Amino acid sequence: MFSLKLLTVTALLSISLTALAARNTTELTQTGDYLSASIEQTAINSQITVHQQGTGGVINLQQLQGDGNRAIVTQENDRNQTDLIQSGDNNSADIQNTSYDNRITASQVGSNNELFVSSRDFSYDSTIRSSTQGNDNNVTIKQRSEQSTIDYDVTGDANIVHIDQATMVETIAGTTTGNNNNVDITQSGQYTGSIRLDQVGDFNSATIDQASYEGASHSVVSQAGSSNNAYIEQLRHYAGSDTTLTQSGVSNSARVIQ
Repeated sequence: MFSLKLLTVTALLSISLTALAARNTTELTQTGDYLSASIEQTAINSQITVHQQGTGGVINLQQLQGDGNRAIVTQENDRNQTDLIQSGDNNSADIQNTSYDNRITASQVGSNNELFVSSRDFSYDSTIRSSTQGNDNNVTIKQRSEQSTIDYDVTGDANIVHIDQATMVETIAGTTTGNNNNVDITQSGQYTGSIRLDQVGDFNSATIDQASYEGASHSVVSQAGSSNNAYIEQLRHYAGSDTTLTQSGVSNSARVIQ
């Protein structure tokens, strides 16, 4: 038997709850104005914990066809929206969405994947989209920015992706396809900078750290092959810096600092 708990609901809202398998637990707390939540679980031993407090938040969670999935979402204040789909076994997601009108869309399909998304503080009119397909992937996305976007897809197994953006009007986008790849992206500043990374292959590593102040910085990095390493650092020029780097083959290494 499954247990279904509704802890606190005080608002003008709509709730749709479905749990169609054994030993699932759903906990929902809503306090505020015109909130809406739609939760569906058809897996086994799955858990969803949702908390909403504020204005105009919309949450739609689905955990399908698996065992032991877990999702925790916290939304507070203003016009937040979260959509999450998990399908597979032992996937874990922890999404936080606070202040202003943030939007997060994420999905995990496979087994033993971990996703942590945080969009908080001064995140005005910013969006995050993340898609993971495969097994044993770890994705961490943090955004504290205004009118900025993060869009990243992971396909394969045992990839590690860490993205941190604290900016104004900037973008990070990319794809990782393969196995055992590593991504570490950091973008800061207050200008229209952008980062684009595409990885195809196995055991590749890419680190990008850039800032845009009086001028925009841009990085475009492509890796195709295996065991390639790329390091991009653009922090020193207030007028902005640009880097375009392409790696193909095996065991190439590149380092750009400007």
